[in-house]
Amino acid sequence: MKRLVIAISLVFFSTSFAQDKPSLNRWRGMTIDLSSVEDAIKALGSPTKDQSGEKFIPTVYSKWFGNKPIDGFRRLTFKGLEGFDKAELYFMDNKLKVIDLDMKKDLSAAAITDAYEERFYPLVGNFGKAVTPSQLAKPDREVDYPDRFPLAYNLGAANDKVVGLAYASSGFAESFAAGMVSGPYRRPTAISESLPGLVRRLQLISRSLENKKGVDLLK
Repeated sequence: MKRLVIAISLVFFSTSFAQDKPSLNRWRGMTIDLSSVEDAIKALGSPTKDQSGEKFIPTVYSKWFGNKPIDGFRRLTFKGLEGFDKAELYFMDNKLKVIDLDMKKDLSAAAITDAYEERFYPLVGNFGKAVTPSQLAKPDREVDYPDRFPLAYNLGAANDKVVGLAYASSGFAESFAAGMVSGPYRRPTAISESLPGLVRRLQLISRSLENKKGVDLLK
């Protein structure tokens, strides 16, 4: 009986802990592919801008999305939100497709790797050149780290519905501080080791926008 109680407690604890982490699918009570313009205004208030016929450009790997800007969006821009310089929400057919966040407060690249239910990986070196969203969605995959980290680079995460892209960079002071701790351009050996820089921008993108041109020919 005691073992059963312990097992149930462990399941409850692990479930509660997982629920404390944010998900790529959601932000501020809104859900990618489900929430509407009206939901966004209810959650965030009146936007500073409301524009139609807008284009969206992912921060990296446009080949995942057709090697060109994606157009046809209604874009709502919100300012004055705590922790963000700006938040832009992109809607298509009145469904939320993209959340694009310009960060205001410091968020380290090392912290974001494990902050979400889905793991963020640095998209650098050979790994960054070859990986796909579907491969990113596989948990605990191995990463071939580069010998040197650039001062600006991207991180990526994915699940079956959303791709997350984070842009990280290091100013002079940040690079110096990182060097004092681990030496300049130290090569990590595990995802849990410190990654350089601060996250400047975060994009959560519906995988319904992925480039799947020609796939219907295979049916």
